[in-house]
Amino acid sequence: MNKFKLPLLDFISSKYKVQLDRILLIASQHILESQRIMFEYFIDKGLKPGNIFLIGKCYSTNREILKKFKKMGIYVSSKSESFDPYLSFDEQFDDYTKELLEYVKKKTKLKEYDKVIILEDGGSLLSHATKIFKEKFNLIGIEQTSAGYERLKNVKLAFPIINVARSHAKLEIEPSIIADVCVERLNKSLIKLRLKPKNVLILGLGAVGNAIYDKIKNNYSVKRYDLNSGLSDYEKESLKSILGQFDMIIGCTGKEVINVLLYKYLKKGVILVSVSSSDREFSAVNFRKMVNGIKNCHEDINVNDVHLLNCGFPINFDGAEDSAPAKKIQLTLALLFSAVCLATRENYQSGLVDLNNEIQKEIIEKFNSF
Repeated sequence: MNKFKLPLLDFISSKYKVQLDRILLIASQHILESQRIMFEYFIDKGLKPGNIFLIGKCYSTNREILKKFKKMGIYVSSKSESFDPYLSFDEQFDDYTKELLEYVKKKTKLKEYDKVIILEDGGSLLSHATKIFKEKFNLIGIEQTSAGYERLKNVKLAFPIINVARSHAKLEIEPSIIADVCVERLNKSLIKLRLKPKNVLILGLGAVGNAIYDKIKNNYSVKRYDLNSGLSDYEKESLKSILGQFDMIIGCTGKEVINVLLYKYLKKGVILVSVSSSDREFSAVNFRKMVNGIKNCHEDINVNDVHLLNCGFPINFDGAEDSAPAKKIQLTLALLFSAVCLATRENYQSGLVDLNNEIQKEIIEKFNSF
């Protein structure tokens, strides 16, 4: 039995009497200890390590945990740590996910499995699977991020995808957990760099943006900017007209908001902080191209008196073994575990599928009882 116990995952394991021995799992996940624990639970349910194909992202991959995954007998893409500072991460990762899917297609006979589950963080694997895998009768996806949901929502999907990303359980609880970690890591970076910002702009007032605002509003003079004027402190002002007012800008949109055309409007000494996905918030690759010799995706760089923290990647991922304590992030892990169990036993129509409401309520109740 799994020696790494998390109460919520124990609950899911006891609730769903499924066997995963005839399942193939292809996953894009953070290669961190909390995720590794989740994979231990999958294996306890009968999933064979040799039937797992995993790819991580350089900014959320810990080398020691990667070694542990490999020791478990799981195939881990060699590109999980790859980082070219002079290319956008999305461009690189798209190629890596295509490569992984082609490898799986070559090494396995997909039709021999009861289900082929794609467990996804960001939508890249799921987007390419439609084109690369010809047989889709046993294919089912699980998407856990809002960025992935945005990528998939307007695509004609040839197989079902369980939409964990927009589940009310995830949106209700996870943002505060992420915000706590982001603010903690941000404070450490500011102390290390001896920076003392006063005026702060938050870009994007979704669940995480609002949670960040609640965490820092008493420590800084904070303004909020969102394309939805009902969420913003600005009604008609353009972004470029206000950028020069701020010592620190926190990007929470999951999209490219500040591109090269807007760099000239930034205040001298401004600090740019991403709390979303990838390195797209500030078109970070264009800053990195102005710096020679970047080797680590967690470097803080200074370009023309602009401080780009963590090379433009999310501040909550700093190379540590976990981005958040496993006991807190277990809610997300439990949602993913339940989605895997449901994917194994249920037959859904093609397209985005809401995660079962009953299990969401039970997970929230259990989480709040700890």
